[in-house]
Amino acid sequence: MFKKTFTIIILLLLVLIQTSCKEVSTTEPVDTSLKGPYVGQTPPGLTAKIFAPNFISQPNIAEFTCSFSPDGNEIYFYRIHENWYCKIYCSKQINGVWTTPEELSFTTGFSAAQPHVTLDNTTMYFSWNVGNAGNLPGKDPGIYFVKRTNTGWSTPQLAGQGMYQTSSLDGQLYTTDMSTVFVNGKTYLVKVQRTNDLFTGYEKLNIQPEYGKQAHPCISPDGSYLLFDVGGGSHMFVSFKNPDGTWGEGIDLTDHGFDVAVGAAYITPDGKYLFYHFNGDLYWVSTDVILNLKSLSSLTDVDGNIYKVKKINNKYWLTQNFKATKKANGQSLQGVYVYDDNINNVTDYGRLYTWQAAVDATPTGWHLPTQTEWEDLFTSLGGAGNAGVKLKESGFAHWNSPNSGSNNSSGFTAVGSGFRGGDGIYYDLKIHGSYWGSANNASDPYCVYLYNSNSQVNYEVSPIDKTSGIAFAVRYIKD
Repeated sequence: MFKKTFTIIILLLLVLIQTSCKEVSTTEPVDTSLKGPYVGQTPPGLTAKIFAPNFISQPNIAEFTCSFSPDGNEIYFYRIHENWYCKIYCSKQINGVWTTPEELSFTTGFSAAQPHVTLDNTTMYFSWNVGNAGNLPGKDPGIYFVKRTNTGWSTPQLAGQGMYQTSSLDGQLYTTDMSTVFVNGKTYLVKVQRTNDLFTGYEKLNIQPEYGKQAHPCISPDGSYLLFDVGGGSHMFVSFKNPDGTWGEGIDLTDHGFDVAVGAAYITPDGKYLFYHFNGDLYWVSTDVILNLKSLSSLTDVDGNIYKVKKINNKYWLTQNFKATKKANGQSLQGVYVYDDNINNVTDYGRLYTWQAAVDATPTGWHLPTQTEWEDLFTSLGGAGNAGVKLKESGFAHWNSPNSGSNNSSGFTAVGSGFRGGDGIYYDLKIHGSYWGSANNASDPYCVYLYNSNSQVNYEVSPIDKTSGIAFAVRYIKD
């Protein structure tokens, strides 16, 4: 019980006590001669560094999230003071010089945190613990907003429940739904519906993994990707938006050089830099470190077809059958077919490739799964004797009955795409799914077979099929 309560408190404060090495304290004297963009700091590259040390990030106090005005002339951030009392500070660039950070006057008297300035520069949302005046579901603090006026900011108004706001250039706002955190410990990333800046509805984002533990969303200005964390302010992920508007599986950033203690992301209005908190300081780094991971979320082939990608057993697999008709260099492929020569089958089942065509079609940065990679996949799913049900799409849209027990728990989404025999005849649509791989001798084909009638996976090294003309479906793996 203590552990659950402690976790909830940490979520509300946006800080993991156990990962912070700094004590809360009073601020230190600051440099008042900083000039130029980004508080006069030299922008980082692919290596993160502390932001504005001794000015924003001070050695004896914990700073967390920040938000720039879209014109870059204001920065808002908050600090944790004694007894976890939070204050929002602001520094402005006036006549080219950044002013000493000062507490926002309209938030004094109550703990305030998580400032976010919308990208049209008209509104600032923030968390403010003024008592549950709005009778919000869950507990304080509530989300308040102020409007920009000719003389500064307006009087704060209650917007609704939530935690940690972020918005994109199209004006869409996202937050963390806190309505059930004190009921079942669950938090969700949500898209907020608003009327006159008041929160009127919440649409949960269906992003895996760790659904129900996600918090602190950070949308890119163009809305193409979303950062979040799953550890109450630590352990960060990124999800890229798919062309169909759905969200790709979250990519664990600890697999790509980020410390597990990193969290509470913010992206600058120009989309160039990622900020986050780490050990009580604000850090920043080029967003290229995130954009470089996009190929782990989707693949666009030479014909413009887009495929979803999923991490399965620590490998990134295509989750749809390949469809390209050209090599990566644009040259036409030989030995590529569509079931029954019916172009309408391409959408659901992809194309069928001879062994040589599957090799020649390989996209840059990808490869045919090796024998070892296939067999490691089967082992990770409980062995080849039952892996089929975890690989196959459930139901009867793309498999004939019985397809018993198939649940696609792996996310591989195998379909009964049939095959083209060496005799030129097509066989077993919705009955049989066959996939190419590369044998461990790096010379011969490795063949994988799934069926609607059982749960197992059959496989073999088949040198004869190198030239037999038989054509199977293809899934590639990221290098």
